[in-house]
Amino acid sequence: MSTPGEADLVFELQLSAPNGPSNADKEKGASDPLPMFRLVIYDRATRYVLWALTESVAPAAKQKTHDHNFDEALAELVLDAGGLTKSLPSGMR
Repeated sequence: MSTPGEADLVFELQLSAPNGPSNADKEKGASDPLPMFRLVIYDRATRYVLWALTESVAPAAKQKTHDHNFDEALAELVLDAGGLTKSLPSGMR
């Protein structure tokens, strides 16, 4: 298609990184929230939400590991979206 107005679907990708509890008492059930990707797929004409998918980014102590976990979470989200139609994007097979 040549313009966004011709699309059937709209993909909205969000990354949230919530603030965690400071010095949380994990023995009482407190936990640190994880950064998370959220993909919402809308019908363009009606703005009706067709699907909403989420993937958390696993925690890491080192930047290199965090970067890897970030990439893995995003790749999983793409695979999840591809699974909605039982087809995978090219290069993900």
